[in-house]
Amino acid sequence: ANGQDVEGLTLTANTFSGTTNHEAISIGTGSSTNSTITISGNTLSGKITKGIVLSSGKSTIYNNTIGSSLAAGAGNANIGIDIISGGTHTIGDENQTHNTIDGFAIGIQVADAATTSGSFNKFQNNTKDIDSNKTSFIEIFKSWFGHAGGPTDDTGQGSGGTVEGNIEYSPFITTNDMDKNNLDGVIVIKNNLDAIIGYATTLSEAMTTIASLAGQSPT
Repeated sequence: ANGQDVEGLTLTANTFSGTTNHEAISIGTGSSTNSTITISGNTLSGKITKGIVLSSGKSTIYNNTIGSSLAAGAGNANIGIDIISGGTHTIGDENQTHNTIDGFAIGIQVADAATTSGSFNKFQNNTKDIDSNKTSFIEIFKSWFGHAGGPTDDTGQGSGGTVEGNIEYSPFITTNDMDKNNLDGVIVIKNNLDAIIGYATTLSEAMTTIASLAGQSPT
């Protein structure tokens, strides 16, 4: 859909597949920033270069299986969910069945100043799980990034799929069965200039790290 307002659009319980390279769902610039869009319960497969492409609107995306039979890479299975401009987008809902994003060069990409948040997504077999432009901020919580230690971020923290840019991902799920009771997280310690000076996985560890950096004994 391009050049048309799609207010109230709901895409539910569909199968999108094809034998030629294509974008499965693409909502163009015709939808206003206030247009509500719900995409849930769909299966995207076949020769998909991009699973879901959104230019604007207020979208809610959950309980979708997004994959491709193409190899991961630009021009092939490129991006699972691509937010190419503004709007407000919720990707994943912990009160619903999770999204699975599998086998893309980039699982979720937010390339412009959009507001993007959500939880309960399963990332697997992607070259990069999440990529954010410097002007965008993403919060994706309670998700599986392929490793119990969480995703690998810009600082090298974590051991799972790569996330790059302004992304908050803690707490994350530590088991691939998507059990929301199995959570862990990383506490990022910053100074008064907002520069990262350390990490911790528990509050007591954070307090010890802060005291150590300040040259004091933790209390």
